[in-house]
Amino acid sequence: MARKDPPICETCGVEFTVKHIIIDCSKYADSRSKHSIPYQLSEALQPDLQSNINIVNFLKETELYNLI
Repeated sequence: MARKDPPICETCGVEFTVKHIIIDCSKYADSRSKHSIPYQLSEALQPDLQSNINIVNFLKETELYNLI
């Protein structure tokens, strides 16, 4: 099995990683703000219920949820 190059964000031109989606990508800035996603990945992915709800709602709104 050959290793593929990571996908590139069409908006930012950088690797399309979990961190990029949840923290950095300008395309999703409004949705991150709306769902109170913190600016640090470690804070955004806390194991508490509200953080999980915020992330899931963010992923659904951005239509990334079904790509997981």
